Amino acid sequence: MSSFWTLWAALGTVVFFVLMVAVIVKYWRNNHQADKDKVLDTFDGIEEKDAPPPKILFVSYFAAFVISIGYLILYPGISGWSGLLNYDQADDKLSAPSTSLDAQFSQVQDQSLISLADNTEIVSSGRMLFQTHCAACHRDNAQGAKHFPNLIDNEWMYGGSDEAIIHSIELGRNGAMPGG
Repeated sequence: MSSFWTLWAALGTVVFFVLMVAVIVKYWRNNHQADKDKVLDTFDGIEEKDAPPPKILFVSYFAAFVISIGYLILYPGISGWSGLLNYDQADDKLSAPSTSLDAQFSQVQDQSLISLADNTEIVSSGRMLFQTHCAACHRDNAQGAKHFPNLIDNEWMYGGSDEAIIHSIELGRNGAMPGG
């Protein structure tokens, strides 16, 4: 992000907090000494009385502001500021397999897909890849969402050979495959 937009976002955050505090303080000063017995309006026998806002409202706002400012100090909430805890979202990765897929597949290059189905590590890796790249269209159960093919029936749209299946996975069919 350019320095202009970094400063713009930081300024917007600070201005927002200052304005919110100003609004709450002004509201408190105008209304905290309201008279509970003063009738402001009457309609159909119902009286609208003047009353101060509940103190829990201001305590809640104060607590929210303190927590928000604490968050902005500890974590990267303002542009360009990494926070006192030096938190980096790039460190938050989902649990990755202990070995890479390339390392797993380097041992089994010459095997058929049927024999690969017996290898639990490869099936587990394939399941994770399917959930990441395929389940959005083909659903978790591989039966296919509307307008997407069922992958577990006995009908092979483009052939059931190992080469045809690998071609469908790597290059896609009749549309772009995610990540491909």
